[in-house]
Amino acid sequence: MLYRIISGGVALSLLASVALVTSCSTCSNTLRSKTLSSDGRLAAVFSERNCGATTDFSSIVNVQTASDRFDSDQGVLFVAKGHYDIAVAWSGPRALLVTCAACSRKNIFREVTALGDIAVRYSLGPDSAKPAERADTVDLKERTKPGDGRNPVTRQNVAPFFPN
Repeated sequence: MLYRIISGGVALSLLASVALVTSCSTCSNTLRSKTLSSDGRLAAVFSERNCGATTDFSSIVNVQTASDRFDSDQGVLFVAKGHYDIAVAWSGPRALLVTCAACSRKNIFREVTALGDIAVRYSLGPDSAKPAERADTVDLKERTKPGDGRNPVTRQNVAPFFPN
């Protein structure tokens, strides 16, 4: 009888632990700005992610369909470790400029220059008054590890992000 009570208690504890871990997300996202493209079909969203006391904040820029509910994992273009004031501006229906004067290269973990048919330019660091030109090609074999001080640029240009 005692064995059944102990094994039942262990099973109940295990079930409660699994339910707690799977039902709670330790990260929260705070929307800082949302900017619509000139044709109104896309939205560039700047948000901050907070995953608790043991990790730093992340500043994130996403692109998604303007009518969609915010999804922090969809269309991620830019991720920098820390709190930053980031400005996003559309220069055309499929051209975006991301500006962050305080961002340092060592804290940038993702910097996508093209997502489908969306071209993205960046103006980062103290020279952000002069927008950086987008490279026409980026060799994915040359990708760097996050935070090593070099530019971790990726190019994702397989198909249009949003078909016309």
